[in-house]
Amino acid sequence: GIDRPPDWEGNPLTSDSHAARSHILMETFCRGNVLFEHRPLYMGVRSRSHKYLWKEYRDHRDQFSRDSHELYDLDVDPEESINIFRPDHPVVLQFNPIIAERLAEIPEMPAERIVAAFGKVGEDALRRHRRAGS
Repeated sequence: GIDRPPDWEGNPLTSDSHAARSHILMETFCRGNVLFEHRPLYMGVRSRSHKYLWKEYRDHRDQFSRDSHELYDLDVDPEESINIFRPDHPVVLQFNPIIAERLAEIPEMPAERIVAAFGKVGEDALRRHRRAGS
């Protein structure tokens, strides 16, 4: 690996301080700027055994990622060459609420987009995070 720049914060995912976590959540926009009204959000959830890459939709400037969501079993496929994603996969059903919860916490993320992506799971997340007056 390479040395991390001195101004970076945080710890490596493999550090002892992260060992107790069940998952790590990542979020990004393809190619930079946080323009919720113009860009799809990309999210990732990683546990010790799986990596799930969720895209609201594929950004037209994204030349590298797949069109669909991706799920990898890191124990069986550490090179991430076999995408095992399917909407009813137990890991997807476990990770989708994590993503929906995070999206519901972001005030700039329209509720309609969360519900369109996650259905009832998105509605439940919105109820918990966007109650009147909160």
